[in-house]
Amino acid sequence: MKLFPLGHFQETLKINNLNTTFWFWFLTFCIIYPLNAQDHNLFSTNKDEIRHQISFRHDNDFLTFTDYYYSSGLFLSYDKVLSNGLFNSGHEQLGFALTQEIYTPSRLTTTNLVEMDRPYAGFMALSLGWSLATNTHFFEAQLSLGLAGKASGAGAFHRWYHNALDVPGLPTWAHELENKVHSNLYFKYAYELQLAPNNFSVHLALNPEVAVGTKSIYAQPELLMHFGKRNAMNYSMAYNRIKSIEDELFFTLRAGYRFVNHNAMLEGHLLGDSSVFLVEPDNGYLFGGFDLKHRSRQNAYWFGLYFNQAETKDTKGHSYIMLSYARRF
Repeated sequence: MKLFPLGHFQETLKINNLNTTFWFWFLTFCIIYPLNAQDHNLFSTNKDEIRHQISFRHDNDFLTFTDYYYSSGLFLSYDKVLSNGLFNSGHEQLGFALTQEIYTPSRLTTTNLVEMDRPYAGFMALSLGWSLATNTHFFEAQLSLGLAGKASGAGAFHRWYHNALDVPGLPTWAHELENKVHSNLYFKYAYELQLAPNNFSVHLALNPEVAVGTKSIYAQPELLMHFGKRNAMNYSMAYNRIKSIEDELFFTLRAGYRFVNHNAMLEGHLLGDSSVFLVEPDNGYLFGGFDLKHRSRQNAYWFGLYFNQAETKDTKGHSYIMLSYARRF
């Protein structure tokens, strides 16, 4: 077995930006592991007492046999049911998340701008969100504040990851987007109809979303079909609802179209960007996917497979998988 070179490892650790990603993984382990290791009797089993959730999600295109474009995403989240929300409905939640995203060109080893189809881009953000669900309607608003560029730590982590796993083709991260601060607002709505009852229910949902800010400006209508054993909207993990002790096992088919006005991960900051390499995004693209979700007692598991059309005239379509685990208490 080929050992990871100690000298290179020490050199990599000197990159301050890598510390950000290290603490991301470290905090995830320290929070998730103790919760899952506890005996079930130590946690609430009444749905009115379950008010908190910690979740970890990882996106990666490795299992789809690619390593470019949206290459990786890390998400550490905490959600809480509000006792006295804006509408005192008992179904309002507040959520916090720490995220990191990695975007790369298709040719990872080149430093030649002519051979690059998109810029290297890293993004790390903190977000605050509020959501409300009824039997048929869902509302969500989210504020995100983050850093793009080397300050995100994405490039340092990506190179370390390739070295540690001996993945061929060390990413150069040449001509990466310059450091910029971003803020964004996201608004999501869903309307759902139940077409067939449990134990194998069918739900049809219309799920539009709008984003406004320096990182992203877009509008996307999306259609979803849920099949299987599933709770009502305000108690289902389909909408990240915490207050339920009923098991769920269902899959989802989704498709939509994103109308793009601005994408800072391709064309730089909305208010101006002097990065060496920027590209113009297309006006829109189709996307779709498949989700498999299972909730058992206070644990939730989520697998997703997603794809989208090319985002620029020089790129091509892309797919990636998503794995997520959540613990409620």
